[in-house]
Amino acid sequence: SPASEAYMRIKQKYGSDVGVRVEVMEVSDSPVEDIQKLNNDPEVGGVIVQLPFREEKVSESLINELDIRKD
Repeated sequence: SPASEAYMRIKQKYGSDVGVRVEVMEVSDSPVEDIQKLNNDPEVGGVIVQLPFREEKVSESLINELDIRKD
């Protein structure tokens, strides 16, 4: 949604201001697998899941899958 896109631009700007690279990625048809890949990537220090997601059930799955060290 346009509101979510604007919010993500704000997060990118803030990250830039504090020296943190913020990459926005569109999730695939397998969002839980996307989170698992980010969890396992040593180059990724943190993950922001922009909610609400398309389906509430998917939102809950993504949150539950996210490694607490990267939340």
